[in-house]
Amino acid sequence: MQKSEKLNDGKNANLAQTSAKSAKVGMDLRASENDPCKQVFANRSVYLQKIRYYGFDMDFTLAIYKSPEYDILLYSNIINRLILLGYPEQLRCFPYEQDFVIRGLWFDRTFGNLLKVDGFGNILVGIHGYNYLRRSDIKKHYPNKFISLRHLENVLVMNSLFDIAHTYVLTTLIHYFDNHKNYERTSDGTGVRNGDTIISYKSLAEDVLSAVNYVHNDSSLKTDVLQNLDKYIIKDNRIKPLLQLINAHGGRTFLLTNSNYSYTNGVLSYLIGSDWTSYFDVSIVDAKKPLWFMKGTVFRQIDTETGTPKIGVHQGLLKKGDVYAGGNSDDFRRLFNARDREVLYIGDHIFGDVLKSKKTKGWRTFLVIPELVKEISIWSQRHDLFEKVVELTKQVEAMYNQINITSAQSIIQEGNIQIRERTQEMDNYYSKMGSLFRSGPRTTFFASQVERFADLYSSSCYNLLYYPLFYFFRAPMTLMPHEVNADKCIREKKASLASSGTSRRKNFHSGKDIETIPHVQDDTAATTEEEILNEVNSDEQTSSESQ
Repeated sequence: MQKSEKLNDGKNANLAQTSAKSAKVGMDLRASENDPCKQVFANRSVYLQKIRYYGFDMDFTLAIYKSPEYDILLYSNIINRLILLGYPEQLRCFPYEQDFVIRGLWFDRTFGNLLKVDGFGNILVGIHGYNYLRRSDIKKHYPNKFISLRHLENVLVMNSLFDIAHTYVLTTLIHYFDNHKNYERTSDGTGVRNGDTIISYKSLAEDVLSAVNYVHNDSSLKTDVLQNLDKYIIKDNRIKPLLQLINAHGGRTFLLTNSNYSYTNGVLSYLIGSDWTSYFDVSIVDAKKPLWFMKGTVFRQIDTETGTPKIGVHQGLLKKGDVYAGGNSDDFRRLFNARDREVLYIGDHIFGDVLKSKKTKGWRTFLVIPELVKEISIWSQRHDLFEKVVELTKQVEAMYNQINITSAQSIIQEGNIQIRERTQEMDNYYSKMGSLFRSGPRTTFFASQVERFADLYSSSCYNLLYYPLFYFFRAPMTLMPHEVNADKCIREKKASLASSGTSRRKNFHSGKDIETIPHVQDDTAATTEEEILNEVNSDEQTSSESQ
């Protein structure tokens, strides 16, 4: 009898614990629903129940750098390095401006222009130095208002959060030399000259890139950060709960960062504690991404006493508590017993973290975009400007379809001017180069990369805490133009039949049915929670039978 009572007490305790967890999950989900900045957004459906391995980058992912404090530090270090290379001391007189540039821009090394382009290379906005490019300037250098990535030697794509300071240094140098009394623009627009001395924009870009690489590889920048961690890095208390939650649900975590051991140890000891390696099943530093996802290097174990790699190549299984340097994704899969489709990798770099892991290994990807907090805030407050741009665009499109378009030219011209003015007004709320994701009605190259390669994206990796680890992120289905037009015809025909009162309207879907058509299909067979669970159980049964 007593044994039975103990069993019942145990069951009741488990039920109470489960109920408490369910209540907390519900509260967390409601919290994210009420705050878009806490939400995780899906471009492709991801079922967390099927994710067994969670990988994390460190910089700008687990460790969020304070802006503009860190940007100012990086900018100052680059300027100091350029001055040591012979550039004028006057460059110190140009302070860093936080709301000037954004990431995702293209720098044309030939003409020294910083360009914001759409997903196809069409130019949306351009600046030269600190000044906007006029439409005539854009047409002069880019007759089709288009620039191609095929000639990579002429273009720098500024995709990283580290690139923001790099970009501002470039614009500052160009502004300085273009406006210096001793220099004048060359006739072909590719640089400046002082008598017989010519400084091309391409050489400026090469010098700046060399300075940037030196600063990142030199110890002085990292030393400044490590000595002032509270000044440059946000100490987010959610890091431990997130890693513990994954572990409690049977998931495995790994750290994969390009930072060296000494810097990684300093940052993560500040964020987690000296026992930070116990929170990861595998810790990898000096990874050399994106090379890590392709050829990579060999794994070498780090001597945590000296902070340097041990002699020889590590061949055994990767162990919890140890730290490894280098390696590659193929050896990682073998030594960690990981399956590519069961890996979710979380990072901030669209190319080094997300694009390469997706294209070469098929990993599920989660892109961290800290700028989303600002983007969502401005979008929510000034969405009326976007709606006005859309309205004006429709009006101009209608005028283009007039039978006598000549008589409508002046109206079309005025409409296009208003569209540009409203777009500029909206862009100014974000930065000098506007929003990270769009310019008026057109989305950017960065936005297209996010849509293509990031399965999930959010302002912070810690927003995963607001979702249960069995959560199904469903991506909304989008209609192609011919489907949109067909859908419009169906709606119009339905409305016509409804207004005439004919009984034939019974043969058509209701408006509610049509509205949900884009959302009832997905890239998975399961469409309801019950079907998802059945699918999982079926997979597990098949797996056990095969064993």
